[in-house]
Amino acid sequence: MTSLFFETFDSPVGTLTVEASETAVWRLLFAQDSPAPGATSKPNSLTRLATQQLEEYFAGKRRNFALPLAEPFAQGSLSHHVLVALTHIPYGATASYAELARTVGNPRAARAVGSACARNPVPILRPCHRVIRADGSGGAYRGGSATKRWLLDFEKATL
Repeated sequence: MTSLFFETFDSPVGTLTVEASETAVWRLLFAQDSPAPGATSKPNSLTRLATQQLEEYFAGKRRNFALPLAEPFAQGSLSHHVLVALTHIPYGATASYAELARTVGNPRAARAVGSACARNPVPILRPCHRVIRADGSGGAYRGGSATKRWLLDFEKATL
């Protein structure tokens, strides 16, 4: 079993918790989420690095993250392709669920794309907040619609 460590910090979108093993960041949790059972309430090198990079992001000094992220889905699965595609949506830009479905080669899979985004264990780090509905409205977000809107507005303001 993999040992997990976590570190909690305050951000402009509320309390965030970074959960990581010795080799990868596993989850980024919003205030309403709980760390994994058995996770150790102390930082390690990856929780510290992720926290530092997130603080730089919220200060407007970082647009991309350089962190080893755990792969929660099977290589080659639609969900895996969606998570990879999320990292290619530019800072300050958005893509619709339908556009992302086309990007991953399955144009009829907009709902499946939405499901994969909802299961993204590291929001912000893999920027699922940049995925919106075709009509331009926000869509669902684990951190809440106000958090999603704040992140999108923040990125546009800091371009």
